[in-house]
Amino acid sequence: MDPTKFPKGPHVNAIRARKRIAGEKWAGGNHWHSETEYFRIVRGNLKKLILENIDTGERKVWKNLGPGTTIEIPARVAHATFPSNGLVLVGVLLGGFNQNDLNPYKLMDDDGNELPSPFEKT
Repeated sequence: MDPTKFPKGPHVNAIRARKRIAGEKWAGGNHWHSETEYFRIVRGNLKKLILENIDTGERKVWKNLGPGTTIEIPARVAHATFPSNGLVLVGVLLGGFNQNDLNPYKLMDDDGNELPSPFEKT
C-alpha cells in the first residue's frame, strides 16, 4: 500500500495507549473480522504485531513498528498488538463496525508473549 494514502471507510477510530496499569488488559486485538482493516501509527511504537490467517494458519510477526507505518489486515486474518506507552493509532474498518464481527482468536497474552496458534485445534 502506498504509505501516503490511507483508505476512507464508514468506521474510523483512534486508539491511545496511555500507561500500562498492572492487572489491566494490555494486548490489543486477539480477534478477526470479515472485512479488511487498516491502522496507521501516528505516535509511539507498536512493540509487537502478530497476524495469522485463520484459514491457513500462516503467521507473521513484526516488532518495533514506528510512526508512519500503515498496517493492512485483510479479512479473516486474526491480529494482536502490544503497544508502547503513548502509542496512538488511527484505524479504519472498511465494512463498518459490527460487534458481531469481533471473532475471538487469541494470539498474544497481556505481557506480549506469542501464544500457540488456535489454528491447530487439539
